[in-house]
Amino acid sequence: MPELEVLIVDDHAFIHETLAAVVRKAVPGAAVRAADSFEKGMAQARTLRPHSLVLLDLGMPGCSGIESLTRFRGALPKLRVAVLSADEETRTVHAAFDAGAVGYIPKSTPPSAMVAAIRLIADGGTYFPRQLMNSPTEGSAKAK
Repeated sequence: MPELEVLIVDDHAFIHETLAAVVRKAVPGAAVRAADSFEKGMAQARTLRPHSLVLLDLGMPGCSGIESLTRFRGALPKLRVAVLSADEETRTVHAAFDAGAVGYIPKSTPPSAMVAAIRLIADGGTYFPRQLMNSPTEGSAKAK
């Protein structure tokens, strides 16, 4: 049985394939699955072992933005959910942090940094890009 199960929820097949390779480099032996819609992602996530990792795109049809994260966290609180998004707005990163994400990985992140971020998250840590957390929005906590 694989040590870690990872579910990639993104509506682009290219992201599935590319991110699966990044995950396998970061966590050799990880079982990687993909879903191309929020609904399929929720269905697959229900079959994951507790403390598995979900890499969730915030910009998908059917459920977008922080609502995607809050619905995942509300329905499956034992899963660790990290955001993978093209949105690099400070307020979105802070909202993800406040909603319980264990990480926020911008899609513009260089591959070597993405590997390091996923490795850190897989090892139980959190990853929020410091440059996107430095300008706190009102009512948000800062990353430690």
